[in-house]
Amino acid sequence: MGNNSGQQKGAEAMIVTKSLLDYLDQ
Repeated sequence: MGNNSGQQKGAEAMIVTKSLLDYLDQ
């Protein structure tokens, strides 16, 4: 359960990072 929670946070972090990079790349 804890591991699954960690993966969820990791996925969210990647999405946020990608969104930020896409925003800065405009």
